[in-house]
Amino acid sequence: MCAMFAGISVTQVVTAILCFTLGSVIVAGDTANAMVHQDANKMISSARFTYDSLIILPAYDSGWESVGIRIVPTWQEFTHNLGHPQENYRVSLECRDNGTLGTYDCINNGFGVDVHWYNLTGDSIKILMVSGSRPDYVRLRIYPKPFAYDPGYLVLDARPDPTSFTYTHNLGGDPDNYVANVRCWDISSLKHYDCIDNNFDVNVHWYELTDTHIKFYTIAGLVPFMARAFIDTGVPAYDSGWEPVGILIEPTSMSFTHNLGGDPDDYLVRLECRDNGGLGTYDCTDNNFDINAHWYDLTSTTVDAYVISGSCPDYVRVRIWRIHNLYAPLVFSNFVETQQ
Repeated sequence: MCAMFAGISVTQVVTAILCFTLGSVIVAGDTANAMVHQDANKMISSARFTYDSLIILPAYDSGWESVGIRIVPTWQEFTHNLGHPQENYRVSLECRDNGTLGTYDCINNGFGVDVHWYNLTGDSIKILMVSGSRPDYVRLRIYPKPFAYDPGYLVLDARPDPTSFTYTHNLGGDPDNYVANVRCWDISSLKHYDCIDNNFDVNVHWYELTDTHIKFYTIAGLVPFMARAFIDTGVPAYDSGWEPVGILIEPTSMSFTHNLGGDPDDYLVRLECRDNGGLGTYDCTDNNFDINAHWYDLTSTTVDAYVISGSCPDYVRVRIWRIHNLYAPLVFSNFVETQQ
């Protein structure tokens, strides 16, 4: 037997009044769902616990899907049947390579896109994979939840040149605590997509994230028809902080030791870049729509970032969230063990 308590406010400590033994807690944003399991031999009238990270439970997880060798770029459809408004979906796409990349963000060490997602609906989502043998596996996770800031889609109209758009969010606080992203929509077969088209080119990217605004930069032309930038917040289990990169003569790997342990399949990884010039804090894609850095080789102790040669970015940062049961310390009161 178990009970579900929805909408519990979470800061760093949550106090739950329960007549059950404590099971697991799932925290998304600043709201918790606490699931506890009854033990017939033990009674707890209150439980106090801390949590060490944002704990996010996906509504859909495809698991690692083997994709084989592809002679031409190949699409694949995943049926999730969540039925929610797809505008509120967070989509996480990861790849796995049996070679040097390991678990990675579907960007290879030539800074090209190996896989992207598109045609997200309330029932399904599609991916398009490059030809060849990499990746060996792909995985999709979907998290339906409203964002801390989401102005909705902006109609872009025809653009003779790449164009910048600014959203004023006025969230305040420390923008280093933000989680920013962009989403695109087009009248073509792409529909809701990750702003990477079926030629594996980046169409839109975000940059200049501050406590008052965020900008996104879009390619010239008619595609995408609409785009949006959105922001969320959440405490990571691991935050590398801004690591200086310096001027690189050639592409360089940087290793980050997080020592989180557990199953790295339960991790969510984010990589951001910072430029002391015009880009500010950005998504590691520059205004030429070139990818500047990506993450790969995720394990239970480390993750690597691969950074292009040159002077941009000046800094990179890795954050990791995870899905897990609650960890100690636990403080119980009025604990009674009953006799059979």
